[in-house]
Amino acid sequence: MAIYVPDVREPESQSSGVCIWLVDCGGGTQQQLLKANIWIGHIHRVFITHMHGDHCYDTVGLLALRSMRKIKTPLQLVGPKGIREWVETTMRISQLYLCYPLDIVELDSVDEIDLGGPNDEMSRGWKVKACPIEHRVPCYGYVFEERQPEGAFDASKAIRLFNVPSSQLKNLAQRRNVTLDDGTVVTPAQCASDRRPPARKVVILGDTNNPSRIASLAQNCDVIVHESTFESGEEE
Repeated sequence: MAIYVPDVREPESQSSGVCIWLVDCGGGTQQQLLKANIWIGHIHRVFITHMHGDHCYDTVGLLALRSMRKIKTPLQLVGPKGIREWVETTMRISQLYLCYPLDIVELDSVDEIDLGGPNDEMSRGWKVKACPIEHRVPCYGYVFEERQPEGAFDASKAIRLFNVPSSQLKNLAQRRNVTLDDGTVVTPAQCASDRRPPARKVVILGDTNNPSRIASLAQNCDVIVHESTFESGEEE
């Protein structure tokens, strides 16, 4: 699954460009990315839920294609313990050399793991957590929670509080600071509406027969992607 990740940090900290996070990378992922018109250079983080082939076997191919395309931006790969050995062994045997920094983060805990907070450059203002869930092999679910966005630009507030001239309102609306004649610097955040949209939360689980350990983290999520395969006799 590919997730478009907008940068929701303060305007002065935001980075430009499209950012995609990928959750799992099983066989055929590259083909599906092409069908979805997603450029692999926009993928900055890959989260693997578990090490069964249908969830991870296209990972090394994606790393290789990124290098073949001369994409030099860093990539972070997150997954259960063993993913580093698997990736590095495959790269060594196949003589794959990457032209960009690869950061491999191995998960090895029975508790929830913090993978970045609102002020982390890699997280772009999102909180990311991993939590183990039950499966035949080590498996994790991921929780992606947005930093609460600012309210929309409120022109009446800019005029009321700072007497911003109408000629400067467009700059504030486009999230640019404005300097008044008396030297006062007015920022878009100061002119944002007090009515703020709710933060979004997305939860993605790997295969599991018991996701109860992630239940508290998943509360009040907007989207959840979960296991939906049941054995005969488990019908309701």
